[in-house]
Amino acid sequence: MEVQSLYANIPYFHIKEHKAKKMITNNSHLLQLNMIHPEIIIFSPQEIELGEFVLIEDFSTETIKKYGYRYYINELPKDMKIYNFTHDLPEKIISLFY
Repeated sequence: MEVQSLYANIPYFHIKEHKAKKMITNNSHLLQLNMIHPEIIIFSPQEIELGEFVLIEDFSTETIKKYGYRYYINELPKDMKIYNFTHDLPEKIISLFY
C-alpha cells in the first residue's frame, strides 16, 4: 500500500506517473491523506484512470518535466472517501485484502 498526503488547501491532488505505474504493476492501493479537510481517499489500481493525465507544474522545472494524474477531490466517488477514521478506515483497509 502506498501512502501520500496533501497539506495545501487546494481542491485537487496528483499521483505522479511513476507511482501510478508502480501501483498498477504491483496491484497495490494508495491511501491519500488530506490534512486540511479531514478525509482519506483510498485508490485501487483500477481507479488510477479516474484522473486526468497532465504535466504537474508544481513538480516540474524547465529541464525536468513531471507527469501524472490529477484528481479533483469533489469529483471522486463517495465510496472512495473515508471521514470516520476509527470505524470506517479499518473496515475499508481490511476489505482490500479479503
